[in-house]
Amino acid sequence: MSDLILEGVNLMVVGITTVFGFLVLLIFATMAMSKVINTFFPEEPHLPQTQASTEGSSEPPGDADGQLIAVISAAIQKYRAHRK
Repeated sequence: MSDLILEGVNLMVVGITTVFGFLVLLIFATMAMSKVINTFFPEEPHLPQTQASTEGSSEPPGDADGQLIAVISAAIQKYRAHRK
């Protein structure tokens, strides 16, 4: 019986070591791919939009925020009503 348990423990250690090694290899491969991609395709900096770009819009800037607040409020009220 102890030979069977020893063989099971040995198999467990080999399996855990294999999985751990694969995960470490995966981490290093992901880091290497990230560095290669950032080297050949650098991310362009995002510039904040100015007020001049939003002046051509047909709706006032505060109107979109008001609509968003109304939609979020309605969703919260519906969630609370359904939860009771």
